[in-house]
Amino acid sequence: MAIGDQLLGDGFARTRASNHQSPITSNQHERSAFTLIELLVVVAVISILAALLLPALQNAKEAGKSAVCVSNLRQIYTAFAVYAGDNNQAVPNSYPAGSGYYWQNLGVQYLGPTETYPGDGQLPANGPRYKILKCPGEKGAWLLDWTANPIRMYDHPRIPTSYAINYAIPGNPWPFGTNSARAIFAERTGDASATWPLNLTSVSDVHFMMDCRNWAGSGWEDPTFGYGMDSLPLWPWSSYAFRHPGNRANMLYYDGHVGSIRSYFDTGKFVWNCKFP
Repeated sequence: MAIGDQLLGDGFARTRASNHQSPITSNQHERSAFTLIELLVVVAVISILAALLLPALQNAKEAGKSAVCVSNLRQIYTAFAVYAGDNNQAVPNSYPAGSGYYWQNLGVQYLGPTETYPGDGQLPANGPRYKILKCPGEKGAWLLDWTANPIRMYDHPRIPTSYAINYAIPGNPWPFGTNSARAIFAERTGDASATWPLNLTSVSDVHFMMDCRNWAGSGWEDPTFGYGMDSLPLWPWSSYAFRHPGNRANMLYYDGHVGSIRSYFDTGKFVWNCKFP
């Protein structure tokens, strides 16, 4: 047989075989696609997974904000340390009736870049605000005066900071007396001899700066934390400080390390403390 005849015969045989294949039925088409029930099951599974994962993602986001806050506090400590080195180990004042707030006394030289205020119609009363003083974990709160909406304390036109300094450290007038011994950076606070049993013996236990409370008072407040931080029922706006996961606040200690703390009512340990001598 010629090669051409053989190829022709093979092609004819394949054509006949293909003609005898069973056609695809409509049922086979239906089985190759999702049914409505299967689609609903897939949607339900995705919804359940999203419900399980979203809280974890939110917690991770908040933990990231807390980490930035910790970094801010460490840089703030460096600013105070450099200032002390340039000023005979002094701690900058932070009492409005004295020589101004701590960020005014530190300035750009120690705190770095500033940024403008939001366009809320309020003029900044105490100079520019510094980026390093912004805690990204702030959620905002209502103030008791002149604000129509909740604001972050960093957006406060009088006290533009997310962080409060220990009331005892700059040697404020009460309860230490106007002639109290001045604080020495990383060594002692102002004269805190009258505040026993809040006195401590180690600077590694002294609370230096922390996430701020709600600057809720009318008028010119001082950006500090004191006994009110341990009296939440009487000073409910102090609870704003515990803004990080687990109802915690970040605390910068007088020796430079940063820790995470809970309120006095959760632990029985005072948030406000002092060291003298």
